[in-house]
Amino acid sequence: MSEDTVEPTVRDALIGAAIGLLILYGGTLIQGRFLRWLTLGIGVIWVAVMTACIGVAVTTSLRRKLAPLTRKLRGHVLIDPSLGPLHCDVRARGWRARPIEGHPDIEFEVEGDDQPDPRLLVRAREAAEGFDAIEQRVGAFVVDEAATESSDQDLAAEIRALRIVSVSFLIKDAPRTFRIELKGPDEDRYWSCLYDDSGPRELDFD
Repeated sequence: MSEDTVEPTVRDALIGAAIGLLILYGGTLIQGRFLRWLTLGIGVIWVAVMTACIGVAVTTSLRRKLAPLTRKLRGHVLIDPSLGPLHCDVRARGWRARPIEGHPDIEFEVEGDDQPDPRLLVRAREAAEGFDAIEQRVGAFVVDEAATESSDQDLAAEIRALRIVSVSFLIKDAPRTFRIELKGPDEDRYWSCLYDDSGPRELDFD
């Protein structure tokens, strides 16, 4: 059987400190030297202990009140059996993971507030498990896209060099559709395409 733990409040500690001050005051009124100093010593210790209790009580109270905000700012982690650790990104309103073995730099982002969106989470798991096939299809896709840029060989070379850096599963997209972000040799240009059951499409950059 467990017993409930009762923690002192700031009010309790203040009352205790007041009692300590009364003991100190009473000590000053005692005529006997030994008894007076004994009472003053007890009063000093009592006030010191109660002051420490006030500090502990205030700190505990603030910690409890700030805990939700701290968790939001810091983010928290869910462990998914397929994606591994999912880290909450409050600003992006999503959950981030790096589930691809051998590609620790490739990031998955699943939209959701308190929890990842369930439909998107299912699709993200499928994409993680079939990532090798996705990567191959995207590789063939960018080669085909580069072939359409015969008038600009530099751009064609950049497209052929594109590699997957992140995969985003967003609520605004259809449940089976996700976005793939790609990066090439140009550090200032960001590429992306859509991907669904039919494969990659709509390569674009900004």
